[in-house]
Amino acid sequence: MRTLAWIACIATASSTSVSATPPEACADQPLATLSLRYETSPAWGEDVGSRGKATVHQTGKGLLICVAVEAEQINASRAPHDKSAIDDHVTLYIRPPQAQYAYEFKVNAAGATRDAIVSSTTLGNKRWTGRWTGSARQTTAGYVVSFIVPWRTIGMSGSAEVGLLVEQETTSGRKARYSSAPIDTRLPCFECQFPAITVEASQDEMKDKEAEVQWLPYTIGFSEERWDPFTGEAISETTNFDVGLDVSAKFRGGNTAALTINPDFSDIESDRFVSSINRRFAATYTEHRPFFTREAGVFQDPLGLVYTRAIRNPNVGVQVVRRTATSSRAFLLADDETTTYRELGSSSSYEVTMPTRSWNLVYRSIESREDGSSWGTFATARTTDGYTNVVAAMDGRWTSGAHSLMGEVVGTHSAVSLEAQNASATGYGGFISHRYAKGSYESVTSATSFSDEFRPDLSSGVRVGTQATSHASTWTVVQSQGPQYQFGISSDGTFDGSTLLDGEVGVSAGAGLTNGMTLTGSIGGMTSRVGGKLLDGKLALITVDGTIGPYLLVAGSMGIGSTPDYDVGVDGRAKQASLLLALQGFETVDASFSATHDSLRLPAGGGYTIRTVTFKAGLHPTEHQHIALLVNGARFDDYRDLTTPRTEPDDLVQYQFRYTYEPARFTRLILGVSSSGISGFGINGIAMTKRLIFSKIVVAF
Repeated sequence: MRTLAWIACIATASSTSVSATPPEACADQPLATLSLRYETSPAWGEDVGSRGKATVHQTGKGLLICVAVEAEQINASRAPHDKSAIDDHVTLYIRPPQAQYAYEFKVNAAGATRDAIVSSTTLGNKRWTGRWTGSARQTTAGYVVSFIVPWRTIGMSGSAEVGLLVEQETTSGRKARYSSAPIDTRLPCFECQFPAITVEASQDEMKDKEAEVQWLPYTIGFSEERWDPFTGEAISETTNFDVGLDVSAKFRGGNTAALTINPDFSDIESDRFVSSINRRFAATYTEHRPFFTREAGVFQDPLGLVYTRAIRNPNVGVQVVRRTATSSRAFLLADDETTTYRELGSSSSYEVTMPTRSWNLVYRSIESREDGSSWGTFATARTTDGYTNVVAAMDGRWTSGAHSLMGEVVGTHSAVSLEAQNASATGYGGFISHRYAKGSYESVTSATSFSDEFRPDLSSGVRVGTQATSHASTWTVVQSQGPQYQFGISSDGTFDGSTLLDGEVGVSAGAGLTNGMTLTGSIGGMTSRVGGKLLDGKLALITVDGTIGPYLLVAGSMGIGSTPDYDVGVDGRAKQASLLLALQGFETVDASFSATHDSLRLPAGGGYTIRTVTFKAGLHPTEHQHIALLVNGARFDDYRDLTTPRTEPDDLVQYQFRYTYEPARFTRLILGVSSSGISGFGINGIAMTKRLIFSKIVVAF
């Protein structure tokens, strides 16, 4: 089968970025001066002496924050907005009055920017983008960063106290974070710890536009050709043309609304390959469609009962998110031409598709308090011809000192009303977790339970009819100058009544060295019930990551042991290995190479081998132009069934090319090509060849 697709898009936006700050403005009399003297990672609030200075200035249009950082070595590269790598950078957090969330603004030492709404609850939005500017320049002592944040971006008016934190993160040499206040990131509400500062917002600035609206009309064309896998002759050829529209609006205070028609446009991102070899549960995939990713975080609940890829082929969708300082309300409605759900079991799951159109609803609300406690409600509904599924849940989190308790109770109801069948089922589920963090010790204990009739259609799947428990404890030894050490133990088990289905125990130890390298070793044992009997496994794993010199990041792992083969029902010898090499510290180019190896050898012969290779490169010739290339390759060699002729390995290749021109935050041009290919695909043990090619061309303004 050959599939060709091309997409043409035009996007317009109603806002532009704020003009840059004159360097001399940072020399004006500040409203406050902050010292970056508290290490917040790996230590927790330890005073290590000043590592930099930040000054806070109030202007007629907003806040100006200037930060001077001391750094002997700098790793940072340019990248498009929200695409910067994790390298040396400064983060500014601003928490509105009484709010349980904060606006996060990042600028790295090369001037790359990133922003989000962050929260210890679901009030955040990782994909939020507001109007602000950030700049950076390197000096002999380190680098200097400035932020300009308009009042309307953070929803400020009049005089009020806001929480403000400035944080510097280093990735070269000793990896650490240094903040302007002794924040303990392990506590349930990190934003509640921000020191307060009084500011006076300009009323004139708040009279600006009420909303920022972005329109994204696009067209999609598909051409598909199928041919007989045995003869290679074409048997059908079809073409299709469609149009769509994506409209999004941002209001004050982080409120958003979105409308989509035919949301098939997903920029240039394509799904990564996922192997089905030795897999008991249906695979999950990353969501790329902007309509669903725009506010994904606010819809999440502790059990993760929303998986938007379950809405496979929507025609229309509406989304509204309303935020206040301590609460949020979120609503999503979308149809689906091909209704898909997961048939769930205690030890396996698989996808089922019904050729009927359905309507899907998701609702999420949450209320928060300043001490980090919160409570919320959650609901989903799906309805189609003769079938209805409803999920309703309540969740909460309570904190007291070093203790944090989180829980959720949920019920489901499914009903089938057809001429040949009338039935209904009601199920329940629950989750509870306790977290304790004090000094160098941290532990997390959790438990879940689901009845046999539990069915959340819009989730990625749970193990129905089971009860599960888990525990993990970690001890960390932090030294200001020497290596950092961490030790941990963990265990978990899944049961069907009194019958053990799966269990695992493990111990680990790690060291963070002063040269930036981290070494970790772990030993674990596992058991799984396959075909009524328990199969044991064990795995020893060692990992290393860090920087070699100023420009090369290295990460690798190697493991050996045994693991169950769920299809054959025996234990086999397992080997795992991975390698990552990445260039960093260059302003105009970045690149990385990664490879993995996973194999299993069975006692009676046979087994499987999975190998993957990925290459990524980015070129940034100017501040506004960015070029990206991605190449993925994989080979799946499955020869466990020795009674049938061995098929050829499955070879998969994927590449993506992307050119972005972004002169302003809300104006951009994208040119991209994506293609995937599969060959040598064996089906049901029959030696045959099947070829698939998928291509996509994107043009967006």
